[in-house]
Amino acid sequence: VLYDLLTDTTSGCAIPESELDPYTFYSVSTYCSALVEDGNGGQEPRFSINVNINNRRDAMALIKDICSVMRAIPYYEEGTIKIAQDAPKDPTDPSKLIFDYVFNNANVLNGDFLYSGTSSKTRFNVINVSYFDLNTQEIDYVTVKDSNAETKYGTQTKTINAFGTTSRGQAQRVGKWFLQTQQNQTETVIFETNIAAGSVLRIGDILGIADRVKSSTRRGGLVKAATVSQITLDNSSATNLPDISDNPEISCLLSDGSVETKSISSYSGGGLVNVSSNFTSAPVENSPYILESGEIAVQAFRVVNIKENTKKTFTITAVNYNEGKYAA
Repeated sequence: VLYDLLTDTTSGCAIPESELDPYTFYSVSTYCSALVEDGNGGQEPRFSINVNINNRRDAMALIKDICSVMRAIPYYEEGTIKIAQDAPKDPTDPSKLIFDYVFNNANVLNGDFLYSGTSSKTRFNVINVSYFDLNTQEIDYVTVKDSNAETKYGTQTKTINAFGTTSRGQAQRVGKWFLQTQQNQTETVIFETNIAAGSVLRIGDILGIADRVKSSTRRGGLVKAATVSQITLDNSSATNLPDISDNPEISCLLSDGSVETKSISSYSGGGLVNVSSNFTSAPVENSPYILESGEIAVQAFRVVNIKENTKKTFTITAVNYNEGKYAA
């Protein structure tokens, strides 16, 4: 629907298909079309839209309304229009954490991460979602609530108009997703990074962050040297290497721009880290790495804004990533 609206020359935006990124549209479409439980013992597409647009509307407002149905936002990048969706990186395994890039104090300006959060008392804990009931031909509502938060902090109600939604099951999923986001994605981080990192990031990317200030331990730095099976860490004497019994892992940046995570099998002298299975290719020298274990996990954030600065740096804004909410 959105792709047709953007490219239609009669009643749409008449945007040439060459200015759209078909790959992002396809991946979003695949996630939307997947069958999920409808709440009545059957199945239905995860997201569907049923709306009659019969009057003239502001193009961007309509595009945003359609994107809201599928938890997506449109943005312009590299001469093309793309959409980013709040969805798991691997729909077949929503709880799997896959990083698109990693950051630590060594690859951010001045080593500073700035965090902010929301008050528990102001987060919505009762969500009313309106949808159009095809049987009654009237607007109906479903309510989703967090009873524990409501008891503890009082009732904070939010009413959402689910645009183009005629399924009660879909309206309920919207409510669950919004509630999970309100209650569990409450921390924002802002930092400035160099052009090497900032230029490859995209809206919606998942970041792994190892902040020695917040965790009170150094679990990240730059790769001094690397082969497919062994990583030489910078400043190894100041790095808190997790114990092998704690199932440690190391995440590194490869030459193709991807991040790969491997289990650590042992350590050798001079800051050498041996991995249990080979990387696809040798990690890039002077690129960031992060360490994690059962005791200290890496923070995961999702990019929501990227700003290019005049001094050849990029300011990144991201919110904490909660992979558990996608069950909704």
